[in-house]
Amino acid sequence: MSERKGRERQEAIIEEGRRALGMSRRDFLKTSAWASAAGLTLVACGSDTATTTVAPATTAPPAPTTTAAAAEPTTTVAEATTTTAPATTTTQAPAAVQPTLIFEMGIQPRVINSTVQNIQNQKWIADMVEDKLYDWDSDVNIVPRLADGMPNRVDDLTVEVTIRDGVSFHNGDPLDAQAVADLYTFIQSNGIWRSHLRPVDSVEAVDNLTVRFNLNRPYSFLLSKMALINIRHRDWFEVNDSHMGSGPYVFNEFVDGQFATLTANENHWSGHMPAIKDIRFNFVPDPGARLVNLLSGRSHYLGDPRFSDLPVLEAQPNLTALTANAPVDILWFEQVENPPTDNILVRQAMAFSMNRKRVNDVVFQGKAVTASGPLHSASLGYDPSYRPYPDEPDIERARALLSQAGYGENDVVDFDIVIQNDNLTRDTMVAMTNDWLAAGLKANLVILDSGPWVNRWVTGGFNVISVASQEGYSAGNTPWVVLGVNHSQDPANFHKYNSPRLDAILDEVDATDDVDRQIELWKEGNRIVAEDAVSVPPVYPPLIAAHADNLQGIDQGLLRVNHIRQQEWNFA
Repeated sequence: MSERKGRERQEAIIEEGRRALGMSRRDFLKTSAWASAAGLTLVACGSDTATTTVAPATTAPPAPTTTAAAAEPTTTVAEATTTTAPATTTTQAPAAVQPTLIFEMGIQPRVINSTVQNIQNQKWIADMVEDKLYDWDSDVNIVPRLADGMPNRVDDLTVEVTIRDGVSFHNGDPLDAQAVADLYTFIQSNGIWRSHLRPVDSVEAVDNLTVRFNLNRPYSFLLSKMALINIRHRDWFEVNDSHMGSGPYVFNEFVDGQFATLTANENHWSGHMPAIKDIRFNFVPDPGARLVNLLSGRSHYLGDPRFSDLPVLEAQPNLTALTANAPVDILWFEQVENPPTDNILVRQAMAFSMNRKRVNDVVFQGKAVTASGPLHSASLGYDPSYRPYPDEPDIERARALLSQAGYGENDVVDFDIVIQNDNLTRDTMVAMTNDWLAAGLKANLVILDSGPWVNRWVTGGFNVISVASQEGYSAGNTPWVVLGVNHSQDPANFHKYNSPRLDAILDEVDATDDVDRQIELWKEGNRIVAEDAVSVPPVYPPLIAAHADNLQGIDQGLLRVNHIRQQEWNFA
């Protein structure tokens, strides 16, 4: 971003915040919290094409009032500790309470279709409109939702699920066994869930309320997939701008580039009527604008704040900043067929010269966990005692490995890192470049939009490819995605890694229901991939969010699998 455009954006954000808070510009800039926010907005701004967009004005609940005397603790889920907010001097005029929840997100879903996408921004909407057969509880256990009880394992290759009687889609059509079978049959060959259902041969309705899953091999993760896949009406399988389900909210309106709205379902099969009647999801791409909206009371929940905004959010006594140890992964894959990353010694040199501590301190405000392989610290199988690589770079070890690989003392080894165009991933990579260069490794950062990035991934045109992803929406609390993609037969193994022992581990994990055995297998698989330096992300980020304190009922246990459940929220 040019200096001039950066100043213009900063001034626009300051003006919006000043007007929203009803303060003079001088008083506004005196506020230590906002001075920090404005500076961080300029430093961490996105591409030159981004715009500063403040959500449409709404009648909001009481806005945050920041005073030294009113400072309250900030709840942190991961560490279960409380932190007293620093004193500030901002005051805001209260606004009237109203029934619409204003939920802001930075990225509009590419399509409003749960068969095509399962990323957080799409699932925040879809999970309210479309129920699933099973769901997660606060203790990260899977419990029945549309299903009337847990699955019945007829034999190793046959699983049956009974559907609740009397459930209807929002348009009145029955949600029966045939509706479920139709959905699963469709997604077996279409959309995002295809690879997840490869062990499923067919799905059929045995009778009006019984669905049978016919497997081609034992599959222990079928239950977790049933807790993640939304049941969508058959006429909406290929509709990309609306939802139709049986959930606690009815899809109302979608305006591309602006917002989507939901209205509470007064006839939900559970008999529960959400306390909040209406939800409006505003698509606000500029992170500074999202921060202003929450600080000023224009919005109530911010699901994707920047880590650089955490000091500001934690300083507000009438806001709660949430930090949860949840599987928010920096997916990291090294291409084993393209030089120089085809050489394991080069890959290990890269891993030894990563500055994980700097990434955590500078990019993630010290909230992340330094990584030791693909398994996130929130995943089953994570072993905190396993530390194959140091938190701070071991330049001498890295240079020795490059020497073993045949490189001279003055040689510089070039490699490409392909990332999507977002500040978080870019800042993560930049934080490691100097130490790599000190070790004799030159990282060439290739920053692409989503489409070109995917093309580079599927064609294998990279040395390292990386992207941030909330894996709880596709794998729950298991490392099914981050480790499973390294199976030699996985259709997404575009980095061409092949380890017969890892393949055997992953095949056994798929087949066993013994969780203790799964955990041991996950641990071994993590060690194999980490020591081959194929998937070595620098850190495990936490999930962060923030909300107005008068928004109550947020189940913090669910955050551990990236989930939220707005139908249980209310305004105090």
